[in-house]
Amino acid sequence: RVSTAIQCKDKMDFLIVSGYPPAATDEFDNIAAIIGELIANAQSAMDHICVALTANEKAQFPIFVEDIWQPDPDPRTGKDRNKGRRDSFSKDTKGMPAAALALVKRLQPHMTIPQRPEDDTLAILNRISNADKHRTSWSRAGTSTTTGPS
Repeated sequence: RVSTAIQCKDKMDFLIVSGYPPAATDEFDNIAAIIGELIANAQSAMDHICVALTANEKAQFPIFVEDIWQPDPDPRTGKDRNKGRRDSFSKDTKGMPAAALALVKRLQPHMTIPQRPEDDTLAILNRISNADKHRTSWSRAGTSTTTGPS
């Protein structure tokens, strides 16, 4: 069962989509697959929104646990380790309307839960999604293969 609602906050409308799995029974053993699909679909929906807002088919919804706008010098080289992350963020949001870009920046985990950004909902979603993309599975021949794009 899925429900939707529109919530207004700060003069902006938000679509809230909630999924409710069926009650667990002895016959219901696909809960892991359903939860996996919900997570993958949530991440995919955010990426599609980013693509629609930027007109860049390769754009992804950027999620960074750390504050990428602060310098993070490598002690060995002195180079800023966050530069690549900032470049990636800028590439994925180039052409995005200012209000949407401001919202994406406000939603970053280091902004929503500064004390423990890794506990933010988007951080958890991103961590699970990335783990799923990079997990290994066994093929019929018994060799390990990586699933999903890197």
